Amino acid sequence: MNIEKKTIYKDEELLRTPSKDVCFNNTKYTRYIKLLKKFCNNTGCTAVSGVQIGVPERIIYANLDKGMVLINPTIESAKGEASLWEDNISCGDNIGLVKRPFEILVKFFNEDLEEYIEIFQGEHAAILCQQIDLTNGILFTDIAEEVQNQPEKRRVIIKNNNPYQIISQTSDCIVNKNFIRIKK
Repeated sequence: MNIEKKTIYKDEELLRTPSKDVCFNNTKYTRYIKLLKKFCNNTGCTAVSGVQIGVPERIIYANLDKGMVLINPTIESAKGEASLWEDNISCGDNIGLVKRPFEILVKFFNEDLEEYIEIFQGEHAAILCQQIDLTNGILFTDIAEEVQNQPEKRRVIIKNNNPYQIISQTSDCIVNKNFIRIKK
């Protein structure tokens, strides 16, 4: 299988379709993990979900403090609020101002099929929220307060001039199977 980046320009229907849970009876997921790692490392992106490379299964590779695989991730709870400018490889030159939880509790399986429940905070929580949203067919442009179309150099300047900002570490969030949002 060739690794091909999926974008809103030619693959929007795929990107907006909720991904299926990974079936552990089929060992294809091990090949998908290798593809995700390779793609993430070759492109320099922080995280990538299966759907972004044409694998509509709930699998994420994230290069946070260390590389990690999250299979069938679900957000069990969330709290707090943060604001940041997001972009990703699938949304072209779009960048959006998004509110995300400050902290999330995520249940997932790692690549050895061991189940974990782990807390992520700050930018790591935001990164994983974006990737989990992608596995649910939700793009950051769907939830952004503001979306701009900017070339890469300008997107970098916007993010550098407007870094991740914590609004609250304790406010309530709404969590369900398909999304997580800040309570208004």
